[in-house]
Amino acid sequence: IQKEEKPKKARKPVAIILLFIILLGALGYWGYTKWETRTRFDNFVNYFKNKPGVFINSSGKTGGTFYVKGMCDPLFRLPDPTEYGFAKNDIKLNFSTFISLDKQIVLKRVKIALNPPSGIKMDYNYDTLFIKGTATADWLTQAKAKAITVPGINHVLVQITRPPAKKPRSILAIEHQLFTFSFGIDKLDSLQLKTFKTLITNTKSVLNFKTQKDSIPIIIVLSHTSRSGNIAANKRIAYTRAMHFIDWMIKAGVPMERLVPKVVFIEDSNNNIPVRTVSFKVNYVKKKK
Repeated sequence: IQKEEKPKKARKPVAIILLFIILLGALGYWGYTKWETRTRFDNFVNYFKNKPGVFINSSGKTGGTFYVKGMCDPLFRLPDPTEYGFAKNDIKLNFSTFISLDKQIVLKRVKIALNPPSGIKMDYNYDTLFIKGTATADWLTQAKAKAITVPGINHVLVQITRPPAKKPRSILAIEHQLFTFSFGIDKLDSLQLKTFKTLITNTKSVLNFKTQKDSIPIIIVLSHTSRSGNIAANKRIAYTRAMHFIDWMIKAGVPMERLVPKVVFIEDSNNNIPVRTVSFKVNYVKKKK
């Protein structure tokens, strides 16, 4: 009997295929990371394009390190490489300094120099600074002198409205506040309580209002009454009403030594204030040495 032997099948090189797949994957990943890193660097360079106060001369990669070379104004903010996914030393920035005459940079520089008040608006065109708004004469004088020292500004055109002179508004306010009571009443109603809060605010403003260094403000609480009827009783009730106000004001934080009660007969005054009314007067007295 003749014996037949079947031919053996050749084995597939599985290890070689797996190695090829791994190498192909590694090559693809390396290519992707190269592309992704380059894209981030291009985005980093694009930050500088069309920005005032900066010029790019060259950019690229050398010795494994990215670089950007150019010129920038001191007021231009250089971007942080970490904002684009790089380490601090992954990108070398080589910028020389120059003074930019771009409009945005000049305006930024002049605002730093002049520190304009909130009511001022400024614009810049060619070599001229335009100032408009509301400002004091002192600020305007200093602003003109400082503006022409800013690079790029040779002329200053001004359209200024001066603010009105300040008046001691708090003193006038407290001296125009009145509290009128019905017969036999010495308590504050709901409306008067709201007015009393305003009184306290104005009173504290008066105490902080320093117009004379050698004197202090004293608030006189005037309680108005009449001579008709029982004068002694009227005076006693009026004084009690004034003391009530002083107690209320002390509890609200007004120093006791700044308050003085006083009874005023309406027949003795020419201010036409009604009877049973409390008003206020501010006097300045010399400080005791």
